[in-house]
Amino acid sequence: MDRERAEKAMREAEEKFQSKDIERAKRMVLRAQKLFPSLPGLPQMLAAFNVHIAAASKDANGHTNWYAVLEVDPSDDIKTIKKQYKKLSLLTHPDKNRSSAAEGAFKLVVQAWEAISSNASSSEKGPTGASGSSSDSGVGDQHSWTSDAAGSSSRPSSAQSDPKPTRASSARSDPKTTWSSSTRWDPKNPSSKAEVTCPKCSRSCKSLDSGDLIIRCSYCNLFAVRGRRDSSVYLTFDEHGPGILGL
Repeated sequence: MDRERAEKAMREAEEKFQSKDIERAKRMVLRAQKLFPSLPGLPQMLAAFNVHIAAASKDANGHTNWYAVLEVDPSDDIKTIKKQYKKLSLLTHPDKNRSSAAEGAFKLVVQAWEAISSNASSSEKGPTGASGSSSDSGVGDQHSWTSDAAGSSSRPSSAQSDPKPTRASSARSDPKTTWSSSTRWDPKNPSSKAEVTCPKCSRSCKSLDSGDLIIRCSYCNLFAVRGRRDSSVYLTFDEHGPGILGL
């Protein structure tokens, strides 16, 4: 009986999420968890909802707190943050998570890691490019890399004036990690996906979304995702498990 009630609560949670009532959707998942804690899919659904809720909470300037999205503290070291990132990426991955919230949550998790790790790289170099950080964590100030309300990321003014290339910009010059698109996706013809270059084997593959953010390569059996179209950093999944290309 409790399992049936828990399954009903999960179905209602999906309906609430699809109607954009995410807070109510989370309450329904927590109810299902209380009724039947071992119900399959509960941790994945709850993780996806938490990511969406954290991303929707903006500060006074309309910026997204990427640390909150990954459920970490700005004072945490980069290894701790990376571990949490991998955990959330597995929980929200659409192949592991059947919730309709999974795809959006997965993209937000990738975006959060890109923002935080890029900021950490800039902090380590310092204003003269020398190794060293302004904080013990190596991650830098919480607000030195944020996202505006439209979802685009912006660097601090000091980073913009630094002529030295970052690791991410250097990776874009490597032809093996360049993601290029030769045709555009037509929303009126869903079967017509953009052709992209695999960041691992450099062969032509099909993009799975209209923004060239997700591909599945049939040649090297790679599933890859990036947070922004101009990013050279990809979260990858293959027979060896999750990984990162472009760092």
